[in-house]
Amino acid sequence: MKFGILYNTDYHAEAHGTASQYYSDILTQVELEETLGYDAVWFGEHHYSGYSFGSPPVIAMAAAARTKRIRLGTGVSLIPLNHPIRLAEEYAMLDVLSGGRLEYGIGRGFLKYSHEVMGINEDENQGRYQEGTDLIVKCWTANGPFDYDGKFWKLKDYSFFPKPLQQPFPPIYASAVITPESAVWAGKHGFHLSTGFFVPQQARVREVIGIYRKALLEHGHRLEDREISGVFQMYCAPTQAQAVNEGTQYAINYFKFFGALDARAAHNSKDFENHGKGISRAFKAQASDGFDPARQFIIGDPAFCIDMIQWAQEYYGTNYLIFEVAQGGEPHELVMNSLKLFAEKVMPAFK
Repeated sequence: MKFGILYNTDYHAEAHGTASQYYSDILTQVELEETLGYDAVWFGEHHYSGYSFGSPPVIAMAAAARTKRIRLGTGVSLIPLNHPIRLAEEYAMLDVLSGGRLEYGIGRGFLKYSHEVMGINEDENQGRYQEGTDLIVKCWTANGPFDYDGKFWKLKDYSFFPKPLQQPFPPIYASAVITPESAVWAGKHGFHLSTGFFVPQQARVREVIGIYRKALLEHGHRLEDREISGVFQMYCAPTQAQAVNEGTQYAINYFKFFGALDARAAHNSKDFENHGKGISRAFKAQASDGFDPARQFIIGDPAFCIDMIQWAQEYYGTNYLIFEVAQGGEPHELVMNSLKLFAEKVMPAFK
């Protein structure tokens, strides 16, 4: 079992102070995560309201400069909202400068407001996602100049630099949570899978994972060569009562924050009927219902965390857990304490 950390954070001035202090605390946590033996740290992408990072490769490069071993991921890079050439350049450069440590998580994004901010028609979301990913891989693998004739991007005699250090290209983790079509596409291309175990539709998520595995095999890929990663909110404390008391409020704060963003613009694209609306409903349910012990969060003492991870291994078949931390205005000191306790008391059971 691999363990990663995901910063899909929401900025709270009263808790985090200045932007400089906010980012400094995150990078201090990353240094600790490397020392404690976490496998990777991932950074989310969003473009409004102090949510995640407008430029994940910038903070990932700052993390790379302070570390030597820990891998650097994106959770996720929003392909439809960016020009794929820019993404290919920035992340290839990150891979080169970090010594080949990039884990490239990709996704479509499902907030209507984000499309409005970036001037992208949400009806083009899936098309831009698939074509953009194809062009990024083409940039990373082409030997010499190439042409590209797509619906959204066209290139003539284009040469790419720099090639990523990892060959043929860095591992790609494609998102698929409750949308079968995304799972089929990820499996067809042989990408690793990234999903959301915090979504209160466990049976649906497991079904989508099964669809992904089937697509892998149908297109000639080996199951043992692919990772199934999944995201949980995580907070670990010495006792169950302390963990619930300290950790739950920040998870709920985050869900309320996210729900407010989603409410800013209603979807009108048929493409989002299942993809966007289903996940949005899940966030709203979590924000209103509060702490749900029905295996949606890893918020507890070390014994509870171990039990949850063992359950996730068996139920989902996952071999890579990625934990969202530092959300909802959670103080830096509490984040550090949780990271330490989890590494000391939980991780050894799975190494």
